[in-house]
Amino acid sequence: MWIEILIGLSLMFVIEGLILAVGPDMCKKAMHEIQKMPASALRIAGLGSMLFGLIMLLVVT
Repeated sequence: MWIEILIGLSLMFVIEGLILAVGPDMCKKAMHEIQKMPASALRIAGLGSMLFGLIMLLVVT
């Protein structure tokens, strides 16, 4: 089980690094836009992302 968790974390870092390496200006713009958003909208987006990830895990496993 720990191996799968480490694989998932590793893939997360690879994807985040790829996004920053390929489009740093786009990432800066996105971060600027995120700073303008209210905390409630960010919370809803985070919860939606978590729910999507959990559903994906249930489907895959």
